[in-house]
Amino acid sequence: MTSLRRGLHRVQVTGLLGTYDYDLELSAEAQRAGVSILYGENGTGKTTLLNLLFHVLSAAVAEGHRTATSRIRFKRLYVETASGDHITAEKTDPKATTFSQEVSLARGGTCRVDSLPEEHRNEAFSDKYTRMCELLRRASVSPKLLSHRRILSDDSRVASAVQRTVQTSPFQLTWPLVRTSLEDRAAPDPDDAVLNDMLESATRALAREAAQLRDSGMLMADRLYASLIERLALQPEEDPATLAEITGGLAKLAERSRTFSAFGLSPRVRLEETLVQLAALSPHSGHATVVAAMLKPYIADLTARFDALESLSATLTKVTSTLDNMLLNKTLTFSIEDGFSITQRRSGEPIPPTALSSGERQLLLLTCTALSSRTSKTLLLIDEPELSLNILWQRALIPLLQTCMGEDTSTVVATHSMEVLSQYRDTLLRLPRQSESIGEAAGSRDSARGGGRA
Repeated sequence: MTSLRRGLHRVQVTGLLGTYDYDLELSAEAQRAGVSILYGENGTGKTTLLNLLFHVLSAAVAEGHRTATSRIRFKRLYVETASGDHITAEKTDPKATTFSQEVSLARGGTCRVDSLPEEHRNEAFSDKYTRMCELLRRASVSPKLLSHRRILSDDSRVASAVQRTVQTSPFQLTWPLVRTSLEDRAAPDPDDAVLNDMLESATRALAREAAQLRDSGMLMADRLYASLIERLALQPEEDPATLAEITGGLAKLAERSRTFSAFGLSPRVRLEETLVQLAALSPHSGHATVVAAMLKPYIADLTARFDALESLSATLTKVTSTLDNMLLNKTLTFSIEDGFSITQRRSGEPIPPTALSSGERQLLLLTCTALSSRTSKTLLLIDEPELSLNILWQRALIPLLQTCMGEDTSTVVATHSMEVLSQYRDTLLRLPRQSESIGEAAGSRDSARGGGRA
């Protein structure tokens, strides 16, 4: 079941760019859908607000987040998450180069640190700062930022001056100095670096999720056997399964196994020979009763294991089917072992990412960014995802991202796309013009949510 309490609940910012004051409350529909659409005219601070949210909410101790925050012009940022956590960053003046930050968690724990970023940190300051970052790590959101320049930043990859940036076209990849740079190792061409990195990252994340679900399925199967033994010991004997029920159960498992094995989620269960042998048995013979009694626990065991993988399998089926239909004259497949593969639809010839169009690369990058975050409490901040996408793809983008996202994942999308805006008016966060008052902006937002027109 999808959580109704995920992501952000309210964002208040004053003095953004030294000019703008915004009070943005996410609707119940936005929290349910996991998607909020941030809209404003050019110059109203959408990109700046996304960057400010990313750096203030990030938990990494020494990746440049506080330095980046100090360089953004704002006076105060207040964030309330859907789970009731509160994070505040405040300056004495938007142009000030130091700020204070306070984190207060709904589950307990509060810490405030002044004079960030501190150039001369004493031991007491360092302990308090580490404590604040630990509370941010425990908070109900963990941000990732995909900028309009296609730079993906998280706590291990931060777009800051203290890191090397490999310039790509149209993408960029930012690596921390502690990692070996792409220039220092045998790596793919930098033009392919971002997309290749995200394809691999999504595959690794899906492999980890599949392994966790297999473990969960095995645990459920173990519990099922224990429950079966308990029922046999305490209750009268149940009616035995019929041969028809056993055959039908095995046939369903064989079909499910084909789908799971195609994605590499579990080994293929070969049941064809067993089904042929069962068809040769007389349903009224004593052998049929014995065989049915033997296979019933086996079916229950496999069913428990497959049920654990069903949600991930359904997600992969929908994502690959959607992408396959969107890509022109190409076929897209996925497996845990091989990752994403794209081939020419007619010839079957493999197509490397470098041969894709800018729109196709953008589509895969967005998809993999969402897939790689589906098992975490990630807050995806995406700036202008519609870049290079045609109108039909813009229309299909948000549903695709929602399919990729997990129950605890949410996203804030800054966009100018009318295709996106027209479909998601109930999740709209509108940044008013400078001449508008906050009350006028709130009235406009309420009208949009209610479906009224001016």
